[in-house]
Amino acid sequence: MEGCGTRAGDDWLKNTLPAIFNSPAWTQQKSLLILTFDEGRSKSFGPSYPNKVPPSCSAPRAP
Repeated sequence: MEGCGTRAGDDWLKNTLPAIFNSPAWTQQKSLLILTFDEGRSKSFGPSYPNKVPPSCSAPRAP
């Protein structure tokens, strides 16, 4: 998404996640999806610009 914006990432997720969530690997097996979104508002980095990347975890069922 570096050169095409967050809209491209949103569209990719919208088109890809349903296929994952409807797959046999997701519905019939033990699965875990970890989604990390790393697009900050600034291209700056370093101690003054901490890069905090919160993951989102999803599983079809808990053990």
